[in-house]
Amino acid sequence: MTLVATQAPAREAMSVEKKARFLQVGLLVFGLAFWEMAMRTGLMAYLVPNPGFWFSSPSAIATLIWKLAVNGQLWNHVWLTFSATLIGLGLGAVIGILLGVLMAQSTRLETLFDPIWSALNALPKVALAPAFAASFGIGIASKSALAVAIVVFVFLFNTTAGLRAINPTLICNLKLMGASRLQILRMAMLPSLVRWLYGALRISLGLALTAVVVGEFVAARGGIGFIIQYGFGMFNVTWCYAGIVLLGIIALATDAAMRIGEYYLTRWERS
Repeated sequence: MTLVATQAPAREAMSVEKKARFLQVGLLVFGLAFWEMAMRTGLMAYLVPNPGFWFSSPSAIATLIWKLAVNGQLWNHVWLTFSATLIGLGLGAVIGILLGVLMAQSTRLETLFDPIWSALNALPKVALAPAFAASFGIGIASKSALAVAIVVFVFLFNTTAGLRAINPTLICNLKLMGASRLQILRMAMLPSLVRWLYGALRISLGLALTAVVVGEFVAARGGIGFIIQYGFGMFNVTWCYAGIVLLGIIALATDAAMRIGEYYLTRWERS
């Protein structure tokens, strides 16, 4: 009886989620169809003069993306943006976690450096894009460096907060029972820290992607930001919208990956 009672809310929640997904897809299809119809019938011209210059159309955007995919340029641009994002995210995570562990282990270090971290975190890091382009060149290094400068503070603060949130009584009890440092790390620190780091990862992924695209706006040989900037420079809004659509697809794909990771994370925590 209890098992049936617990399974019923779960099935109901899944049913509600499926209905929400169908509604979201329906709204997206309706919006795209209305946009295409408004451009083809000239309805948009009653609202905005020369609408093709400002809005393009879904069919034109899809055609451009298809052409870029066929000639191979699309995959090169997507890979440049995605690889720079992953490099910046990985380096920023490693540096931020190491600094966070040091800050959490030493109150003196935290007192000394906390004003410095707060001041650096408050700076608008995207303004550093021209300086990084001048220092590291217009290749992938400058975009990754900009991503590192943004995400490192997210991991730094989350690591410090996660380690500070560990119950000190638990650590003392483990030491009294003769637990080694590795055992304390595995049984106390990691379970407490993993949620904080996962939250930092979800936040930092979008920030790193934004940083890379901004860097590509400033100076780049390729990338999705380069596609958008090229369209702007050529007064061809179809290229701009194509880049925006590609960024949306990457965001949806990474969010889906994060949700799958969260599912397995909660299973690991329960075990």
